[in-house]
Amino acid sequence: MTIRSAETAPVHVGYSAATSAPVTATVSPTSNQIVSAVGNGGARALSYLPGGALAEDQSATGSTYLYGYNASKRLAKVQVNPAAPTVNGLYAYDYEGRRVWRQNGNSGAETAYVYDEAGHVLAEANTAAGGGGATAREYLWLDDALIGMPIYVSGNPVPRFVTTGQIDDPQIVTLTSQAISWNGYTDPFGYGATFVTPTNLLNLRYPGQWFQGETSAVGLSQNGFRDYDPSLGRYIETDPLGIEAGADLYSYVDGDPVNEIDPEGLQQAIGYPALIDPLNGGSVWPNLGDFRWFGCYGGPNWNNCEHRSEHDPSITPNMPGYHGPEGDEDRCYQRHDICMHYCPGQATHGNSCKLNCDSGCYRCLGYLHHQSITSVGARLIFSPIVSPVIH
Repeated sequence: MTIRSAETAPVHVGYSAATSAPVTATVSPTSNQIVSAVGNGGARALSYLPGGALAEDQSATGSTYLYGYNASKRLAKVQVNPAAPTVNGLYAYDYEGRRVWRQNGNSGAETAYVYDEAGHVLAEANTAAGGGGATAREYLWLDDALIGMPIYVSGNPVPRFVTTGQIDDPQIVTLTSQAISWNGYTDPFGYGATFVTPTNLLNLRYPGQWFQGETSAVGLSQNGFRDYDPSLGRYIETDPLGIEAGADLYSYVDGDPVNEIDPEGLQQAIGYPALIDPLNGGSVWPNLGDFRWFGCYGGPNWNNCEHRSEHDPSITPNMPGYHGPEGDEDRCYQRHDICMHYCPGQATHGNSCKLNCDSGCYRCLGYLHHQSITSVGARLIFSPIVSPVIH
């Protein structure tokens, strides 16, 4: 993508955000909003609401899309053509901000979504007239990776198996016979396409991004608390944190989608552990550095859902930007980080303080009712056998 300031020459050259044609975008020098774009099928003019959310996307060669938002500034309606507006999509959200209902104005389909405690979509139900709320498909997860997608036929689940890439993006869906029913890819900024004509549709793109073809000429992805435009490589709404989130309120993972993800549309996270040092002959990295093991607190230098050492000053619930733990397992990691935070100032700053923190986390994880792969692995790291070797 090539981005032009309204007053300067091109200031950034990166990936093309859609198929093969490059995009030249003009950015307002006062708001960092893209006001026009050329490429990927023609010229577009974009206008925004006073709060910063995209209001209208007008194509010189196609349709004009109008976006309406609810009182919580979430996308609630998509219409096409201002002269005689046609509703393309309607959306509803629950008290936690999760999209729980969707109506496609083009097909008439209505879908209700069911989630687990970690925010993964577990099932889709047909709530259109005559659908009766019957389950249409389910989603099976291994941590944050989609591994299965049973599709219901005549009320019975038919297995589908999903293979994902390095940052848990789906790549292949197969039948029990190992025949391929969906085979696709997602380019660096989230534009998805299939290699062959699929027999089953899969709307998941990058982690947390669900394609909604009715939302624009290229299709927005519903991405947690915001909506993402892969043709522009950015969100159509501003970051809920405002200017505290940085100078660019529309940016997706600070322009690094190859290595980072943003499942909630709030803050980027490293999508996979960088364990290989390309400058050291491909050997295992001596210092594991920053990566997310689990939730907002599980991982080396991973604290409060950001790259942050546990020795840094703690962020408490009453402070801006605080992210709470994602379940009981993550709560164990948070307590460990709080414990480690106090080690530098103690007389027992040596191994004993850190070993006490590890021991507490080891016991906490052992009390969990539901043991996961991540909790079992973490218990091994924090165990009395491995912990002294690390510290």
